[in-house]
Amino acid sequence: MTTAVMMMMILMMKMIMMIIKVVVVVVVVVIVVVVMVVVVVVVVVVMTVAAAV
Repeated sequence: MTTAVMMMMILMMKMIMMIIKVVVVVVVVVIVVVVMVVVVVVVVVVMTVAAAV
């Protein structure tokens, strides 16, 4: 009985760790994409302003 509970606890911990890893990866990817988009927008704006001037 206790061993089964221990196994369940370990499985739950592994599942939680996996979910946390996935969430962290997703968050990092989103941040990288947002930063890239912001950089591209800033570059485009600077280019257009420079061209206008």
